[in-house]
Amino acid sequence: MAETAGGHPGITPLSAGPTAEDGPGSVVRDTLERYGRIDVLVDDAAVVTAGSPRGCTRASVRPLLETGLLAPVLLPRAALPAPAESRGVVVNVTTPVGQPARPGDSGRPYRCRTRGSRWRCART
Repeated sequence: MAETAGGHPGITPLSAGPTAEDGPGSVVRDTLERYGRIDVLVDDAAVVTAGSPRGCTRASVRPLLETGLLAPVLLPRAALPAPAESRGVVVNVTTPVGQPARPGDSGRPYRCRTRGSRWRCART
């Protein structure tokens, strides 16, 4: 992220675990301390879980579900009311349902479920 933002002093990349207990809150606090407002909040967190459905466990799928479904709810919530005060926007980067899972795609079935659900939620 630092390389991408390099040469652009107005861009400060922040990285925090979106599923950490205070991950969303720490990103929001750091941003408000540095800039005093939030104009655009971009959520593009994703996790790919490798493995076949036979090897799937609650523990192996939990990070994918928390990142793909829970984090997109908690990050904008932690930012409120800052984006509204600056007439800012929240951008959820996701994948439409059109990316099907196929046999042999180890982690894709789970990623498709979370990204597809996220896409539907963003459209409502």
